[in-house]
Formats: sequence, C-alpha cells, structure tokens
Amino acid sequence: MTGLVGAAGGLGGYFPSLVMGAVYSAGEEYTFGYILLALTAVAVLFFTLRIGRDLRRNAEPEVAKVSY
Repeated sequence: MTGLVGAAGGLGGYFPSLVMGAVYSAGEEYTFGYILLALTAVAVLFFTLRIGRDLRRNAEPEVAKVSY
C-alpha cells in the first residue's frame, strides 16, 4: 500500500507541473491549467465515491457468533 500511495504522489507531483508549464507557455496565464486541475479533482472525487459505494454494496455484514 505504501508503494501505491508513493507512486500516486510521485505522479501527482510530476504531471500537473508539466501541464501547468505547457499551459503558461501557450497563453501566458494559468487559468486554463487551474480549470484542468479542478476538473481532474472532481473526476477523481466521483470515481472514488462510486468505487466506495460499490464496495459497500458488495460487502457482507459481519455477524457476531454467540455461543451459549
């Protein structure tokens, strides 16, 4: 799990800076780059919510076993 989180953090630190640099080089402002970052964050939020909902729906409830 630590490797997965580290890889996601590495990619998250690498690609947005490239995109922001390309956007600034093309138009001399960062507005479009910030819009792309916001849209990406919203897309990831919806993806995470959907995955969580599907996992909760498929999870079996824990049943306490009581011995008498």
